Amino acid sequence: MSEITFLGLKKKLRGEIWPFPGEAKNLVDSHNKFFLESLIELSQWIKCLQVNNISVVAHCASYVECGKSVITAPYGVVKRVYTIANGDFCSKVFYDSSNINDIECWSKNLLSRFVPPTLVGKPVLQQGLRFADKSSDATCGRARLGLWAIWRKRLYLVPWIQSNESIVVEWDGQKSDWSDSDLLDQTYWTPAEENTIKLYVKFATNGITGLTSG
Repeated sequence: MSEITFLGLKKKLRGEIWPFPGEAKNLVDSHNKFFLESLIELSQWIKCLQVNNISVVAHCASYVECGKSVITAPYGVVKRVYTIANGDFCSKVFYDSSNINDIECWSKNLLSRFVPPTLVGKPVLQQGLRFADKSSDATCGRARLGLWAIWRKRLYLVPWIQSNESIVVEWDGQKSDWSDSDLLDQTYWTPAEENTIKLYVKFATNGITGLTSG
């Protein structure tokens, strides 16, 4: 299996679309938008591009609710959920798939022994949610097992993650966003897909330059 990051793909295609003297610097942001749009459109129609997605959610991008960590669930079929520490994928702790009732039960047991402190200077959120912060770290450290469940478009994990952890979700479905570090499996991202992306970006770029010149 050969993989390339989204950033690596853009760098490769930029060199092919805009050879010397290169890409206009004032259009870089617009071009990035076109690259993203093209991937979203491709994954909508090509089924093999809707597999092996990996979403990594940092602690600071999650929420804490009564002993649980909460993130937005991906729109698709979740295959595995685990946490990593300090960005190290060799430090996986896998959480077992469960249901929201078991999640809530475990949460209540946790709260009988641990009361999260009140965060100072943080906005008050609805439904008991709190911004994740180092102050919510457990004195006993990182959990070595746990449960996860999806309920009303949110993914819940219990116990809650620590400030040095990230949540990793492996899932199948149509992605609606890519970060530069996202991996693209070149088993699926063949030259045909690359050429389609190039044509889309060229077409969209011509529309911008046409408007600018007009």
